[in-house]
Amino acid sequence: MLDLKWVICDHVHNLPDDPDNFLWAEDGIYQTASDSDNKRLVQEEIPFVLATLRAYPREQISRSAANFWDN
Repeated sequence: MLDLKWVICDHVHNLPDDPDNFLWAEDGIYQTASDSDNKRLVQEEIPFVLATLRAYPREQISRSAANFWDN
């Protein structure tokens, strides 16, 4: 079995409800992470998104469509 250790897992207890806060808030994960963690976050972004799509295709498509229509 494949055991992945995403850098985001180190911050799961601190995930904000608003993705803008994740990226841009002064106390957000991206703003407060170390340079090496930020580099890993960027490197892991696409693989994480693809893994999420594979694991939860209906939920992700539904959420993405709702976000599209809300904006």
